[in-house]
Amino acid sequence: MHQRTIEPVPTALVVEGGAMRSAFSAGLLDAFLERGFDPFDTCIGVSAGACNLAAYLANCQGLALKLYLEFAKRRKITDVTHLLSGRPLFDLDWLSGALDGELAAKLALNGGGERLRVGVTSVSTGQAEYLGVENGEIGLLLRASTALPLLYKEFPRIAGQPLADGGIADALPVFKAFASGARTVMLVRARPSQYRKKDTPIHRLMRWRMRAYPALVSTMAKRVPLYNDTLNNLANPPQNTAILEICPPSDLVMARFTGSAGVVLRAYESGREVAVDVIRHWQLLLAGSHEPVATTQPNGVTVTALIGNRIVT
Repeated sequence: MHQRTIEPVPTALVVEGGAMRSAFSAGLLDAFLERGFDPFDTCIGVSAGACNLAAYLANCQGLALKLYLEFAKRRKITDVTHLLSGRPLFDLDWLSGALDGELAAKLALNGGGERLRVGVTSVSTGQAEYLGVENGEIGLLLRASTALPLLYKEFPRIAGQPLADGGIADALPVFKAFASGARTVMLVRARPSQYRKKDTPIHRLMRWRMRAYPALVSTMAKRVPLYNDTLNNLANPPQNTAILEICPPSDLVMARFTGSAGVVLRAYESGREVAVDVIRHWQLLLAGSHEPVATTQPNGVTVTALIGNRIVT
């Protein structure tokens, strides 16, 4: 069980998805576990970020890295002709057993599931939903949150409703955290701070493949401006709120579905290396310190504090 610090201000941890790029947040969260650092009242994760959060709350140190390395190994034998034949790009059936076993048992034992919200996208409405363990088994929740249209032959269903990757409707659910009562939020990104999303041929292919689901396609078509608008809005949080944003190094070149174990390990270690400094910044933020903090760590990770209508960097 984690040793939690009771803070006077409601707090939240939000972790962005990003497929293999989320190895960065896996490293940071594993280092938090090593230090018994768990001060968060609510934890919201999207896609691979939700998987990392579940492992963190279950105190399963190293599990997320194990899954990323296994995926990298299997990625090497992926057949891209699957896309042309209508089959899913990757076979992710092996992931089910990994998520439904030790992780589910430890999450229940530690009670961490009570704080976990998993972001998904409703295929029927195109809207974001935030589900907890009361809505289904953790393995099913995480499969739903990672169900990128090209990865699954059929969408996972919860209560009869088809669900897709949470990053489609709300990739950065910081404002959901605020709406839920949090006033200080740690946001762990999967992309460098200067990143802005662009529409790509793979996005257009996904929309074409999903043309039988008009509400989902409509949301997918708005995904790029929605993501970029959210990033712009983060620079001006609501009054009496604060955000600590942690981003991977800008020189960490990493494909979404990389098959390189070396690249995965570099991303993971980049997160681990900054944990002590991130914890220090978090404590300063909670204490109401407005002293400037370094924005770029020695390994290139950026840490930015955003307070009310101003940025402390």
